[in-house]
Amino acid sequence: MLLSNRMQIMKYIAARCLIFASLFVCFNGCMPVPQLISTESVKARYIGQHESILISEHGLPDQTATQPDGSKICTWIVGTTSTSSGVHYGYGIYGGATSGSQQKLTAYIDPDGTVKDLKTNGYSLGNEDAVNRAKQTNAYLGFIYGVGIFSFIISLAII
Repeated sequence: MLLSNRMQIMKYIAARCLIFASLFVCFNGCMPVPQLISTESVKARYIGQHESILISEHGLPDQTATQPDGSKICTWIVGTTSTSSGVHYGYGIYGGATSGSQQKLTAYIDPDGTVKDLKTNGYSLGNEDAVNRAKQTNAYLGFIYGVGIFSFIISLAII
């Protein structure tokens, strides 16, 4: 009887310690979510300002088109993205294709040099994508940790 009570107490203490350790790993092991910087807030930093701010931060534009009214459309190529896919046919024969696209920032500038609008192609000015990826990763990790903790508790209850 005494041995049975001791075993139950040991199981109880072990379960509490492992649950605490699992929760500690869960909350400290999740991916940190960066502070959201929206595309609109980044655009607001430039719109209404002189084009020299864009030039000081991004350098001279890669392309500039002057319109008949004196306004300009300036484009910076800020990077490239590439995607590739491949197929293994067997016996060391591979086939595949790679495609790429440029990431562009385009500014619409008045004749007096004031930035009126910004557009992007192939990326976002803010970090919404990184924040969403971190949230999705954390949701996945939380589910995995939760299943692990639940199965551990069930296994302790069975033993």
